[in-house]
Amino acid sequence: MSTLRDQVNITFQELKTAIATHFTPCITIAQGISKLTSAIQGPSESVQDFAVRVEGLAKSTNAPADFTTQLIFSQFISGLRQDIKTQIHIQNPRDFTEALQTAIRVEKAFKDITQNVNSLEASAGPQGLTSQTKMHS
Repeated sequence: MSTLRDQVNITFQELKTAIATHFTPCITIAQGISKLTSAIQGPSESVQDFAVRVEGLAKSTNAPADFTTQLIFSQFISGLRQDIKTQIHIQNPRDFTEALQTAIRVEKAFKDITQNVNSLEASAGPQGLTSQTKMHS
């Protein structure tokens, strides 16, 4: 294997790849899996962003592809916020893609509900929802 010193005609892309490879930290499969299995969705992190992060962590494990696929699926569900995770378990997805699509729908539904509740509270005025519901009773 030749080193960069030995190569006279090297392209910029080859140089860039060589430098990136040299400075990329080597992590063992065990270290990568440990990082992956401790990943949880942050309070303000979207489902989509969490999925991308889990996929990136899984790829950095350098584990075999079939194992990585299962890791992604398992950790994605395991690391979701509890309110979303409960709904995912009820739906019982077969694979990561289905779990991701379901989680995105659930997240959107929760956002819609929150917006509706906030709209109701804002329209109720200073007395709040309880005084309005008493008037309609």
